[in-house]
Amino acid sequence: MRITAALMTVSGLGALSFFSSYAPGRWTRFGYAGPLFGDAARDFGLAVFVIGLLPLAFFARSARQAGWFAGCIVVLFWAAIFAWFASG
Repeated sequence: MRITAALMTVSGLGALSFFSSYAPGRWTRFGYAGPLFGDAARDFGLAVFVIGLLPLAFFARSARQAGWFAGCIVVLFWAAIFAWFASG
């Protein structure tokens, strides 16, 4: 149950970064990464959102259901990427 809550928190933070166009600074193994603004924050938020949702496919009842879930997430991800390129 804790892992599900952690994954949903990661997805929520990604969605918040995507919609607010702001990602706060964070520590990585390479050191401190400063805050992101605008399109860079939206790209970061989309990637974090998808990464947070994909492991939830392990909770599917069957392999077919997990495949459909993961496939839909990937299609939404690519649709967002293509829409971003088309708009700008």
